[in-house]
Amino acid sequence: MFETNELITLILGTGIAGFFCVYRPRIQSWPGGRWLCAAYLSTLAGWILTVAEGVWMPELLNTLEHLSYGLAGLLLFWTVLRGGDEQR
Repeated sequence: MFETNELITLILGTGIAGFFCVYRPRIQSWPGGRWLCAAYLSTLAGWILTVAEGVWMPELLNTLEHLSYGLAGLLLFWTVLRGGDEQR
């Protein structure tokens, strides 16, 4: 079974993902905006996997959850490392 706080995090994160969809062109025009969007989507995938692991294949989904969080961290690190510079 899943925890209530995990479900609330997923609901709030999905709402923020809607914001990202609506304002995607503006966010991607920021320096490093594409990397920021990718990092957020990876974090959202982690939240989805967190809830899903409570009902189906917990070992596999737990591993995928942590990989998605790690990927989000690497993407954010890459954005900071580059200073947000990206060629257009």
